[in-house]
Amino acid sequence: MSDSFYSAPESEVELDEVREEGEFYVVSTLKFTVLYISTLGIYALYWFYRNWTVHKIKQGLDIWPIPRAIFAIFYIHSLFNNVNNKLKDSGSDFSWKSDVMATLFIVLSIASSVCDRLADSEIGLPYITFVSLIILPFTFYILLKAQKAINTAENDPAGSTNSSITALNCLWIFLGLLIWVAAIVGVLVISGVIVI
Repeated sequence: MSDSFYSAPESEVELDEVREEGEFYVVSTLKFTVLYISTLGIYALYWFYRNWTVHKIKQGLDIWPIPRAIFAIFYIHSLFNNVNNKLKDSGSDFSWKSDVMATLFIVLSIASSVCDRLADSEIGLPYITFVSLIILPFTFYILLKAQKAINTAENDPAGSTNSSITALNCLWIFLGLLIWVAAIVGVLVISGVIVI
């Protein structure tokens, strides 16, 4: 424990648990899929945060995982390159074109943000909302491919060490489904199918 009154308390148990996990965040593809789709992609924020947190602790890096998760488009190439290095070190022949995937993720993320801004300004409705929703499966595919690479690099291709849905996961799924309902109702109202 630190002598400074103002410093945050340290938890050695928590750090030891993360060290045992490996260099990146392992999760089964089924769990990843359920959480990503049910939360309309919001799970990606947590996914980036967890990968950077585990990597930071394992490598002893002086980085901030929260900003790297929030501003993922600026750090995705770095994350994917780190995963590639781990794959090479493990002797894996997993192929996934990480640079192309990272660049595509950036382009799609920017396009999604532009669509959201246009929708907020009521420009191009309801079509711009559909475009924004169409982008979601493509970003999902990129991150799912990255998750498969991570699982392979961590010698757990099935992600079995993190495959069960927890109570907290259920809460996020429920909140995500509420977001889905709101999004669908919003699209139906904008397109004139439902009149309020």
